[in-house]
Formats: sequence, structure tokens, C-alpha cells
Amino acid sequence: MFKRAEVIISPSECINHFRSYEGSVSHFYLNTLGVPSIGIGCPVRLKEDAMGLELYNNYDNHSATFQEKVEEWERFRTLETGKDVLYYHKRSSYYARNTFLELLFTRSLQNIINEIRDKVCDLEEFKPLAQVVLLDMAFSQGVKKLTTEFQRFIQAFLLRDYAGAALSCERDFENNARNNWARETLMQLQKEKIS
Repeated sequence: MFKRAEVIISPSECINHFRSYEGSVSHFYLNTLGVPSIGIGCPVRLKEDAMGLELYNNYDNHSATFQEKVEEWERFRTLETGKDVLYYHKRSSYYARNTFLELLFTRSLQNIINEIRDKVCDLEEFKPLAQVVLLDMAFSQGVKKLTTEFQRFIQAFLLRDYAGAALSCERDFENNARNNWARETLMQLQKEKIS
């Protein structure tokens, strides 16, 4: 029905986009939901996930043991939510290197892409800029919330009614700059479609 886009957005473009809104934090912090996270907005929900991280001691750079990783993760779960990065930095004993954080983000993004393919659409059917908008919505909200609470957005997006999608893309608890970027990008896609 629709012509397929040539390529899906590149991982490096995604990393740059998400880093601009999520930041990149080399140690644990609590996201807005109180979930320990690390890197470019990657939640670490389970202690088994924490055990799989490549963490190093802040003071002597030795590789953290499984027990040290779990203890750090459990300790962070008890901290206050909604604090700035410096608050969490002062309380961290371990860090991850940027190369690992980018790999972790790429894996997380691939999981989201797979979930979008299963529950929403095949991303490759859309232009790269549209792909980024949908990925951004799914990354910040989660695919489940996207499909249940943003149904108008999804319906308009799938019909390539980007102006309609722009009217339904406002996310609570998201910064204005990120919401504005999504809305403006969708309007740009609508103008390109018309011209």
C-alpha cells in the first residue's frame, strides 16, 4: 500500500537524538518512575539486569562483582526520585564506560523496535524522520502505554496524517522541548507530504 522507506534510522542518529533529551549518565540514577536507570535512559528493572552491566569502581577502576552490582542497584532503589544527576553521582560507587552505554542503548532501542513491529507497525514503511518520532514516543512512554493511551496518535500516524498525530502527541511528565520537537517534526512531515 505505502512505499517502503529506504533505510531505518541509523543507530548513531538515534543515539544523538536520545542523548539530547535523555542525557547520558554513567552511573545509576532513578528515572521519573523511580526505576534505577543508567546511560541514555535505559531502565534496569531487575537485579539480574544489574548483574549484566559492565560497571567499574569509581576509585580504583576495578570491575564490579555481581554482588557489588546488585548491592549498588538495591541501594539506588531506596533513594529519592526526582533528584538531579549530581545527587545520584554523589551516591554512586560504580560507573559504566560510554562504549558499553551506547551498546546498552542500542540493545534497548532494538527491543523497542521489535515491540513496535509486533504491536504497532513495521517502522521501515515510514520515512526516517517519522521513525524517530515514533521511536521517541515509544522510548519515553513505553510501547504498552503508547498503544493504550495514545491511540489517536497511533491511528493518525499509521494513516500518515501527521497533522492529526501532532495534535495527539503531547506527553505528560515530558519536557516542553521534547514535546515541541515531536509536534514540529510531525508538522514538517505533513508539509513534505503535501508538497
